Amino acid sequence: LFAHNKQKHEAHAVHAGELFPKGVLGRIADALASGERPFKVGSYSISGNQPIFDGNQVPTAISERHGVAPLAFPALAPSFAALSSAQSASYFAHTHNGVVAKALADVRSLADTLSRATLNKTVDSDGGFESGKGLSAALAQVARLIDVRAHLESERDVFYVSTGGWDHHGEVLEAMTTKLEYVNAAVRTFVEEMKAKGTWEQVTIVTLSEFGRSLTHNGRGTDHGWAGNQMLLGGSLRGAGGGKVHGRYPQSLKNTDSNPVRLKKRGRLIPTTPWEGIWQGVAQWMGVDEAQLDEVLPNRRNFDPSLLLTADELFSPMPPAPPAPPP
Repeated sequence: LFAHNKQKHEAHAVHAGELFPKGVLGRIADALASGERPFKVGSYSISGNQPIFDGNQVPTAISERHGVAPLAFPALAPSFAALSSAQSASYFAHTHNGVVAKALADVRSLADTLSRATLNKTVDSDGGFESGKGLSAALAQVARLIDVRAHLESERDVFYVSTGGWDHHGEVLEAMTTKLEYVNAAVRTFVEEMKAKGTWEQVTIVTLSEFGRSLTHNGRGTDHGWAGNQMLLGGSLRGAGGGKVHGRYPQSLKNTDSNPVRLKKRGRLIPTTPWEGIWQGVAQWMGVDEAQLDEVLPNRRNFDPSLLLTADELFSPMPPAPPAPPP
């Protein structure tokens, strides 16, 4: 229960009990692409290969530092083209050559498209995105992809970015202050960029972590817990961009049969809202058909419906989408 790798796997899959599950974003993307009104869906990871995307579509990997580079060694391009165009009687070789040729063409096309992106919050400007590696640089890549969505002919996109360094077994107060200021600055820049482009109402950010922390300390910091707090941010959330707490805080921290809030006497809170409760409303908001929700969230019927948030609970009625920039 308290292992990083196992709990990350479960948080990415949202399919407890399945040995080899697809990822929750992969299932959402598949549902959107195959629904009664199919959407053209783009999947992008700015954090390498992530199981949350496992599904029928292969996500596009984007470097937070470099974006998309056609080839690390451009002088080799003619050689790759010659190799991939070679004819062969072997089905394996023929398939391999076709995959390599398509991959090279797709990379060139995406690199060319991303080169047209413009940002109001330019990189390394005052108040702009940061360059190099890190959350701000990753969100800059997401902003670029959103800016060129018309060129990519995207109707729905899912993105994954990450930032580590939250396992605060020591010096938790100092470390948390530093990390939260870092995240706040990166997200603020991204939100301001989305508002400037008129797309904030079409964007929702879901935070994700493998587990929370213990309420009791170990002398210097906190240890692995279970329940924790996550956030939804977006321009269409009900209220002033949200501002509502879902789930239930314990009325008391005293552990009794009627108030089982702690595990192993370390102040490890038991969750009151399942991951399915968050993703159901987000999936509905993105346009997943009601008939597909059991496939997207296979365990949702194991929970009381009151624990499953809906799009109507989370989001205000969507205004007409602004026209995308012309290609």
